[in-house]
Amino acid sequence: MNSSATTVSRSPAPNGNGDQSSGPEIPFNRKNRNVYVSINGRMIHRRRARISPFDAAVQAGDGVWEEMRLYEGHVYKLVDHINRLRYGAEQLGFKEIPSRPWLIGQVKRALLDNNMYDGVHIHLVMTRGIKVTAGTDPVLNKYGPTILIICEYKNAAEYALPVKLMVSPYKRVPAECCDPEIRHTGLVPNLLARMDAQRKGADDALLLDASDKVTEATTSAFFYVKGGNVYVAPKAAGAEAMCRQGVIDLCKQLEIKCEEKTFSVKDLAKAEEMFLADTLREITPVIALDGKPVGSGEPGVITTKIAAH
Repeated sequence: MNSSATTVSRSPAPNGNGDQSSGPEIPFNRKNRNVYVSINGRMIHRRRARISPFDAAVQAGDGVWEEMRLYEGHVYKLVDHINRLRYGAEQLGFKEIPSRPWLIGQVKRALLDNNMYDGVHIHLVMTRGIKVTAGTDPVLNKYGPTILIICEYKNAAEYALPVKLMVSPYKRVPAECCDPEIRHTGLVPNLLARMDAQRKGADDALLLDASDKVTEATTSAFFYVKGGNVYVAPKAAGAEAMCRQGVIDLCKQLEIKCEEKTFSVKDLAKAEEMFLADTLREITPVIALDGKPVGSGEPGVITTKIAAH
Protein backbone atom coordinates (compact mmCIF):
# COMPACT_ATOMS: atom_id res chain seq x y z
CA MET A 1 0.00 0.00 0.00
CA ASN A 2 1.16 3.52 -0.71
CA SER A 3 0.70 5.04 2.75
CA SER A 4 2.61 8.21 1.87
CA ALA A 5 -0.05 9.50 -0.56
CA THR A 6 -1.25 13.03 0.15
CA THR A 7 -4.92 13.24 1.02
CA VAL A 8 -7.51 15.94 1.58
CA SER A 9 -10.41 15.80 4.00
CA ARG A 10 -13.21 15.49 1.48
CA SER A 11 -13.84 13.94 -1.90
CA PRO A 12 -13.48 16.27 -4.91
CA ALA A 13 -16.39 18.13 -6.42
CA PRO A 14 -17.95 16.50 -9.51
CA ASN A 15 -16.11 18.90 -11.81
CA GLY A 16 -12.82 17.58 -10.48
CA ASN A 17 -11.43 21.02 -9.60
CA GLY A 18 -10.91 20.11 -5.98
CA ASP A 19 -13.66 22.30 -4.50
CA GLN A 20 -15.00 20.79 -1.32
CA SER A 21 -18.48 19.31 -1.44
CA SER A 22 -21.00 18.56 1.27
CA GLY A 23 -21.26 15.13 2.81
CA PRO A 24 -19.24 12.93 5.18
CA GLU A 25 -15.49 13.35 5.30
CA ILE A 26 -13.74 10.63 3.32
CA PRO A 27 -10.12 10.18 2.25
CA PHE A 28 -9.29 11.39 -1.25
CA ASN A 29 -5.93 10.71 -2.80
CA ARG A 30 -4.73 13.60 -4.96
CA LYS A 31 -3.19 11.14 -7.41
CA ASN A 32 -6.73 10.22 -8.43
CA ARG A 33 -7.44 13.65 -9.91
CA ASN A 34 -6.25 12.56 -13.35
CA VAL A 35 -7.13 8.88 -13.52
CA TYR A 36 -8.57 7.50 -16.75
CA VAL A 37 -11.73 5.41 -16.68
CA SER A 38 -12.35 2.53 -19.10
CA ILE A 39 -15.77 2.63 -20.79
CA ASN A 40 -16.30 -0.23 -23.25
CA GLY A 41 -12.57 -0.42 -23.85
CA ARG A 42 -12.04 3.35 -24.31
CA MET A 43 -9.83 5.12 -21.78
CA ILE A 44 -11.40 8.48 -20.86
CA HIS A 45 -10.33 11.08 -18.28
CA ARG A 46 -12.57 10.94 -15.22
CA ARG A 47 -13.89 14.46 -15.89
CA ARG A 48 -15.03 13.49 -19.38
CA ALA A 49 -16.34 10.01 -18.58
CA ARG A 50 -20.05 9.62 -19.40
CA ILE A 51 -22.61 6.88 -20.07
CA SER A 52 -25.91 7.18 -21.94
CA PRO A 53 -29.06 8.32 -20.09
CA PHE A 54 -30.69 5.31 -21.77
CA ASP A 55 -28.25 2.88 -20.16
CA ALA A 56 -29.88 0.15 -18.05
CA ALA A 57 -27.92 1.31 -15.00
CA VAL A 58 -29.55 4.74 -15.26
CA GLN A 59 -33.02 3.50 -16.21
CA ALA A 60 -33.31 0.56 -13.82
CA GLY A 61 -30.12 0.21 -11.74
CA ASP A 62 -29.61 -2.93 -13.81
CA GLY A 63 -26.06 -4.22 -13.65
CA VAL A 64 -23.53 -6.37 -11.82
CA TRP A 65 -20.30 -5.26 -10.21
CA GLU A 66 -17.09 -6.38 -8.57
CA GLU A 67 -14.42 -4.59 -6.59
CA MET A 68 -10.83 -5.75 -6.42
CA ARG A 69 -7.43 -4.66 -5.13
CA LEU A 70 -4.04 -4.43 -6.78
CA TYR A 71 -1.06 -5.49 -4.66
CA GLU A 72 2.44 -5.07 -6.13
CA GLY A 73 1.25 -5.72 -9.68
CA HIS A 74 -1.10 -8.55 -8.74
CA VAL A 75 -4.90 -8.23 -8.70
CA TYR A 76 -6.14 -10.32 -5.78
CA LYS A 77 -8.40 -13.16 -7.00
CA LEU A 78 -8.86 -11.48 -10.40
CA VAL A 79 -10.12 -14.61 -12.16
CA ASP A 80 -12.54 -15.41 -9.33
CA HIS A 81 -13.98 -11.89 -9.48
CA ILE A 82 -14.38 -12.04 -13.25
CA ASN A 83 -16.05 -15.44 -12.99
CA ARG A 84 -18.54 -14.13 -10.42
CA LEU A 85 -19.28 -11.05 -12.55
CA ARG A 86 -20.02 -13.21 -15.59
CA TYR A 87 -22.09 -15.62 -13.47
CA GLY A 88 -24.26 -12.74 -12.24
CA ALA A 89 -24.76 -11.45 -15.77
CA GLU A 90 -25.71 -14.94 -16.95
CA GLN A 91 -28.23 -15.37 -14.14
CA LEU A 92 -29.77 -12.00 -15.01
CA GLY A 93 -30.12 -13.00 -18.65
CA PHE A 94 -27.71 -10.51 -20.23
CA LYS A 95 -27.81 -11.24 -23.96
CA GLU A 96 -24.15 -10.44 -24.56
CA ILE A 97 -21.43 -11.17 -22.01
CA PRO A 98 -17.77 -10.44 -22.80
CA SER A 99 -15.37 -13.36 -22.51
CA ARG A 100 -13.24 -13.93 -19.45
CA PRO A 101 -9.96 -13.18 -21.32
CA TRP A 102 -11.39 -9.91 -22.70
CA LEU A 103 -12.52 -8.69 -19.27
CA ILE A 104 -9.22 -9.65 -17.66
CA GLY A 105 -7.37 -7.86 -20.45
CA GLN A 106 -9.44 -4.71 -19.98
CA VAL A 107 -8.75 -4.62 -16.24
CA LYS A 108 -5.03 -5.01 -16.86
CA ARG A 109 -5.10 -2.35 -19.59
CA ALA A 110 -6.86 0.14 -17.30
CA LEU A 111 -4.14 -0.38 -14.70
CA LEU A 112 -1.31 -0.13 -17.22
CA ASP A 113 -2.71 2.98 -18.90
CA ASN A 114 -2.97 4.63 -15.47
CA ASN A 115 0.57 3.44 -14.64
CA MET A 116 -0.65 1.75 -11.45
CA TYR A 117 1.23 -0.94 -9.56
CA ASP A 118 0.18 -1.03 -5.90
CA GLY A 119 -2.39 0.27 -3.40
CA VAL A 120 -5.16 0.45 -5.99
CA HIS A 121 -8.89 -0.23 -5.67
CA ILE A 122 -10.68 -1.40 -8.83
CA HIS A 123 -14.42 -1.01 -9.39
CA LEU A 124 -15.76 -3.05 -12.32
CA VAL A 125 -19.38 -2.64 -13.47
CA MET A 126 -21.24 -4.45 -16.26
CA THR A 127 -24.68 -3.02 -17.07
CA ARG A 128 -27.27 -4.59 -19.35
CA GLY A 129 -26.46 -1.82 -21.84
CA ILE A 130 -28.35 0.87 -23.75
CA LYS A 131 -32.12 0.71 -24.27
CA VAL A 132 -33.92 1.76 -27.45
CA THR A 133 -36.29 3.86 -25.33
CA ALA A 134 -36.61 4.79 -21.67
CA GLY A 135 -38.04 2.09 -19.40
CA THR A 136 -37.16 -0.73 -17.03
CA ASP A 137 -38.12 -3.75 -19.16
CA PRO A 138 -35.03 -5.76 -20.22
CA VAL A 139 -36.58 -6.36 -23.66
CA LEU A 140 -35.86 -2.69 -24.40
CA ASN A 141 -32.13 -3.44 -24.30
CA LYS A 142 -30.77 -3.79 -27.82
CA TYR A 143 -27.18 -2.54 -27.36
CA GLY A 144 -24.91 -3.85 -24.69
CA PRO A 145 -23.53 -4.51 -22.30
CA THR A 146 -21.73 -1.43 -20.96
CA ILE A 147 -18.42 -2.14 -19.21
CA LEU A 148 -17.00 0.40 -16.74
CA ILE A 149 -13.62 0.04 -15.02
CA ILE A 150 -12.56 2.60 -12.42
CA CYS A 151 -9.09 2.31 -10.88
CA GLU A 152 -8.15 4.58 -7.96
CA TYR A 153 -5.44 4.81 -5.35
CA LYS A 154 -7.12 3.96 -2.05
CA ASN A 155 -5.18 3.15 1.09
CA ALA A 156 -7.24 0.61 3.03
CA ALA A 157 -5.87 1.87 6.35
CA GLU A 158 -7.49 5.27 5.79
CA TYR A 159 -10.90 3.61 5.46
CA ALA A 160 -10.51 0.82 8.04
CA LEU A 161 -10.95 2.95 11.16
CA PRO A 162 -12.73 1.17 14.07
CA VAL A 163 -16.51 1.26 13.64
CA LYS A 164 -19.65 1.02 15.74
CA LEU A 165 -22.38 -1.31 14.51
CA MET A 166 -26.12 -1.35 15.07
CA VAL A 167 -28.38 -4.34 14.55
CA SER A 168 -30.63 -3.17 11.73
CA PRO A 169 -34.41 -3.52 11.57
CA TYR A 170 -33.89 -4.02 7.82
CA LYS A 171 -33.46 -7.68 6.90
CA ARG A 172 -30.90 -9.22 4.56
CA VAL A 173 -32.52 -10.02 1.21
CA PRO A 174 -33.04 -13.81 1.39
CA ALA A 175 -31.41 -16.19 -1.07
CA GLU A 176 -34.92 -17.22 -2.16
CA CYS A 177 -35.38 -13.70 -3.55
CA CYS A 178 -31.92 -13.17 -5.02
CA ASP A 179 -28.90 -15.44 -5.28
CA PRO A 180 -26.24 -13.82 -3.03
CA GLU A 181 -23.62 -14.72 -5.63
CA ILE A 182 -25.22 -12.15 -7.95
CA ARG A 183 -23.51 -8.86 -7.15
CA HIS A 184 -26.34 -6.65 -8.39
CA THR A 185 -26.04 -2.87 -8.41
CA GLY A 186 -29.49 -2.55 -6.82
CA LEU A 187 -28.23 -2.00 -3.26
CA VAL A 188 -31.16 0.04 -1.92
CA PRO A 189 -31.91 -2.30 1.05
CA ASN A 190 -28.28 -2.12 2.16
CA LEU A 191 -28.17 1.66 1.73
CA LEU A 192 -31.35 2.12 3.77
CA ALA A 193 -29.92 -0.02 6.57
CA ARG A 194 -26.63 1.89 6.64
CA MET A 195 -28.29 5.32 6.57
CA ASP A 196 -30.63 4.29 9.37
CA ALA A 197 -27.66 3.18 11.46
CA GLN A 198 -25.81 6.42 10.78
CA ARG A 199 -28.83 8.49 11.83
CA LYS A 200 -28.80 6.59 15.13
CA GLY A 201 -25.11 7.23 15.82
CA ALA A 202 -23.55 4.05 14.41
CA ASP A 203 -21.23 3.69 11.42
CA ASP A 204 -22.73 0.62 9.80
CA ALA A 205 -25.55 -1.89 10.21
CA LEU A 206 -25.52 -5.58 11.05
CA LEU A 207 -28.13 -7.40 8.96
CA LEU A 208 -30.20 -10.34 10.17
CA ASP A 209 -32.11 -12.83 8.04
CA ALA A 210 -35.82 -13.63 8.28
CA SER A 211 -35.07 -16.04 11.17
CA ASP A 212 -33.12 -13.34 13.05
CA LYS A 213 -29.80 -15.04 12.43
CA VAL A 214 -26.78 -12.80 11.81
CA THR A 215 -25.64 -12.56 8.19
CA GLU A 216 -23.28 -9.66 7.36
CA ALA A 217 -22.88 -5.89 7.48
CA THR A 218 -24.15 -3.75 4.60
CA THR A 219 -21.02 -4.18 2.45
CA SER A 220 -18.82 -6.47 4.53
CA ALA A 221 -18.51 -9.98 5.87
CA PHE A 222 -18.92 -10.10 9.67
CA PHE A 223 -16.73 -12.11 12.07
CA TYR A 224 -16.58 -12.39 15.84
CA VAL A 225 -14.03 -13.84 18.24
CA LYS A 226 -14.83 -15.87 21.34
CA GLY A 227 -12.45 -18.03 23.34
CA GLY A 228 -9.71 -17.19 20.86
CA ASN A 229 -11.68 -18.73 17.99
CA VAL A 230 -13.13 -16.89 14.99
CA TYR A 231 -16.73 -17.41 13.87
CA VAL A 232 -18.55 -16.41 10.68
CA ALA A 233 -22.01 -17.08 9.26
CA PRO A 234 -22.36 -19.66 6.46
CA LYS A 235 -21.55 -18.47 2.95
CA ALA A 236 -25.20 -18.50 1.85
CA ALA A 237 -25.97 -15.85 4.48
CA GLY A 238 -24.12 -13.06 2.69
CA ALA A 239 -22.67 -11.74 -0.52
CA GLU A 240 -19.13 -10.85 0.62
CA ALA A 241 -17.88 -14.35 -0.15
CA MET A 242 -14.49 -13.41 -1.62
CA CYS A 243 -13.09 -11.51 1.37
CA ARG A 244 -14.88 -13.87 3.74
CA GLN A 245 -13.01 -16.83 2.24
CA GLY A 246 -9.78 -14.84 2.30
CA VAL A 247 -10.09 -14.44 6.08
CA ILE A 248 -10.93 -18.13 6.54
CA ASP A 249 -7.84 -19.09 4.54
CA LEU A 250 -5.69 -16.64 6.48
CA CYS A 251 -6.90 -17.99 9.82
CA LYS A 252 -5.81 -21.45 8.71
CA GLN A 253 -2.35 -20.14 7.83
CA LEU A 254 -2.09 -18.38 11.20
CA GLU A 255 -3.36 -21.50 13.02
CA ILE A 256 -6.40 -19.66 14.33
CA LYS A 257 -9.53 -21.81 14.49
CA CYS A 258 -12.25 -20.36 12.25
CA GLU A 259 -15.69 -21.96 12.29
CA GLU A 260 -18.68 -21.38 10.03
CA LYS A 261 -21.93 -21.50 12.00
CA THR A 262 -25.33 -19.85 12.32
CA PHE A 263 -25.68 -17.52 15.30
CA SER A 264 -27.99 -14.89 16.73
CA VAL A 265 -27.37 -11.47 18.29
CA LYS A 266 -27.59 -13.12 21.73
CA ASP A 267 -24.58 -15.27 20.84
CA LEU A 268 -22.57 -12.07 20.40
CA ALA A 269 -23.14 -10.91 23.99
CA LYS A 270 -19.87 -12.41 25.24
CA ALA A 271 -17.83 -11.86 22.08
CA GLU A 272 -14.29 -10.71 22.82
CA GLU A 273 -13.77 -9.12 19.40
CA MET A 274 -15.65 -8.38 16.20
CA PHE A 275 -14.42 -7.29 12.80
CA LEU A 276 -15.55 -6.75 9.22
CA ALA A 277 -13.84 -7.85 6.00
CA ASP A 278 -14.28 -6.26 2.59
CA THR A 279 -12.21 -5.24 -0.41
CA LEU A 280 -12.11 -1.49 0.24
CA ARG A 281 -11.18 -1.55 3.93
CA GLU A 282 -9.71 -5.05 4.18
CA ILE A 283 -10.07 -5.67 7.96
CA THR A 284 -12.13 -3.22 10.04
CA PRO A 285 -12.33 -3.60 13.85
CA VAL A 286 -15.79 -3.32 15.43
CA ILE A 287 -15.56 -1.61 18.82
CA ALA A 288 -19.26 -1.31 19.72
CA LEU A 289 -22.55 -3.05 18.96
CA ASP A 290 -25.86 -1.37 19.75
CA GLY A 291 -24.12 1.20 21.92
CA LYS A 292 -22.25 -1.37 24.05
CA PRO A 293 -18.47 -1.82 23.80
CA VAL A 294 -17.14 -5.00 22.23
CA GLY A 295 -14.56 -6.49 24.59
CA SER A 296 -12.35 -3.68 25.84
CA GLY A 297 -13.79 -1.26 23.30
CA GLU A 298 -10.52 -1.34 21.37
CA PRO A 299 -9.32 -3.46 18.41
CA GLY A 300 -8.54 -6.92 19.76
CA VAL A 301 -5.45 -9.12 19.51
CA ILE A 302 -6.89 -11.58 16.96
CA THR A 303 -8.33 -8.80 14.80
CA THR A 304 -5.03 -6.93 14.82
CA LYS A 305 -3.09 -10.09 13.96
CA ILE A 306 -5.34 -10.90 10.99
CA ALA A 307 -5.24 -7.30 9.77
CA ALA A 308 -1.44 -7.27 9.96
CA HIS A 309 -1.26 -10.22 7.59
